[in-house]
Amino acid sequence: MLLQHHYIPFETTRVSLFSDTMERELSAYFPGEKVSVLDHGELVVWDSL
Repeated sequence: MLLQHHYIPFETTRVSLFSDTMERELSAYFPGEKVSVLDHGELVVWDSL
């Protein structure tokens, strides 16, 4: 929401939660398999909503 509010461009990637492929899909973005994730180059930050 912060990025939207300040008109900062970003990409959203949806991951199928509670599916057979969830762990594999999440680990591609964050090894801790948490959502939501902000991936900015070498900086990866997760936060719960």
